[in-house]
Amino acid sequence: MIVSAPILVSLLTLALLTTLTTSHFIHNFCETTTKYHSKLESSHDTNLNLLFSSLINNTPKTGFSTATEGEPPYQVYGLALCRGDISDDNCTSCLDRASPELQKLCPYPKGGMVWYNQCAVRYSIRNFFSQLPAYNAPNEFSILKKLLGLIFPLYSNKNYCNCHGPSGEYFGHCTQVGASNPGQFTKNLNSMFESISKIAAFNESARMFATGVNAQTYGLVQCTRDLSEQQCYKCLNQSFSIHSDGSCGMDGVTVTWNCIFIYGRNKFFNSDPTWVAPPDHYRLTTGRSNFSLRGQYEYTTFQGAHLINLLV
Repeated sequence: MIVSAPILVSLLTLALLTTLTTSHFIHNFCETTTKYHSKLESSHDTNLNLLFSSLINNTPKTGFSTATEGEPPYQVYGLALCRGDISDDNCTSCLDRASPELQKLCPYPKGGMVWYNQCAVRYSIRNFFSQLPAYNAPNEFSILKKLLGLIFPLYSNKNYCNCHGPSGEYFGHCTQVGASNPGQFTKNLNSMFESISKIAAFNESARMFATGVNAQTYGLVQCTRDLSEQQCYKCLNQSFSIHSDGSCGMDGVTVTWNCIFIYGRNKFFNSDPTWVAPPDHYRLTTGRSNFSLRGQYEYTTFQGAHLINLLV
């Protein structure tokens, strides 16, 4: 069983959503059941140093890399991921911070993963590449919140969560700021997520990264690129499940071992959004018609999503 470290993220989640150039810690997961040899060779420090050095050097080139160092049975495996909208320098800077932090939080031979808002690093003494851990949906959490909302109406307006998966397979956090129209906000959020998750998972050129905006709600999704298309799509849908029923606030983040989903009221990514809700879609979901798009756009239907190419 894999469990996550009980590290709480406060309402400073807002900082993650508004800072474009600085990396901030989100959460870490540590392995607890990985079997290892009781006799640890002195080479393990060398293997780890080589592993993290390789990841830091190679990841900025494409935004993702994997590495293996050492000889059996003392091999170490690792991967690193940088957000698709940041520069090479910011990628390197984030990995420089995340790599030693991971070794402190999940010391060898435990293995684990650390997420920052701009990058992620993972290592293990087992080969975890292309594996998607089992996921337990947070049904108990959602049901409890709904019951409390019925008994104490003021509670339901707080729209706050800070939750872990039963087996440490995800971590979710969202703010206390609720939408004035929760039903409409949830529809817009679900629509945007459905579109950008399909782009990230099934559009090869997207490199498993996509951003979007719908009715002034911004979203970002990304998967580690050792996953298959279907694994990425499954991971993203799992990460979204704690936000999909409207029980969370207007800003939130969920991380798992393989993907991340962030959304907020302010634009928190550096690039133009991959997907923008078309005018007709905006009128349909909000009843308003004063939505405008800047620049010239080419709309391409992709898996039910409007993939927009900015032609400027």
